[in-house]
Amino acid sequence: MPQMSQKNHQFQVEITWKGDSKTTVKKRMISKKNGEIQKADSSTEEIRQVENKALGLDIPAIWGGKGEGWCSDELFAASLGNCLFATFYDFTTRAEITFTSFTIDVNLEVTFTHGKYVLTKMKVTGQIMGEDIDSLQHFWEKSTNFCHLINSLESITKTFNVKIN
Repeated sequence: MPQMSQKNHQFQVEITWKGDSKTTVKKRMISKKNGEIQKADSSTEEIRQVENKALGLDIPAIWGGKGEGWCSDELFAASLGNCLFATFYDFTTRAEITFTSFTIDVNLEVTFTHGKYVLTKMKVTGQIMGEDIDSLQHFWEKSTNFCHLINSLESITKTFNVKIN
């Protein structure tokens, strides 16, 4: 039976740069322990099975599905993260600025309000590493303002906390 009484749901994905213009998308397992939401231990078999699985779609268990594949909320989070990466990559490539790693987590919050579920919050955390920290910071900030998908989310609270070092 779906757990519809819960008013907030979180969906999280990790976008990691793999060189050139390629990224991978990993579904971040979130579990609820003692009433608090936390990431599951990445060394568990459950995580390895999800991260090694081909991209498959499913309805979350909280809404009556099996929750065995990616849901639309996670794909949307991945799209937002990859849009940020693509925008950042474009700016840094054009400026001939290099970076050595790029990893961000995109967390979306869906809230039941006024009789329907709506996306209410987006939080992006992570780390970008490279030598020219000032330029990387500049292009990251510019990316958060130029990514067209992010710009389409005018009515939600957005938080960006990405370390540049």
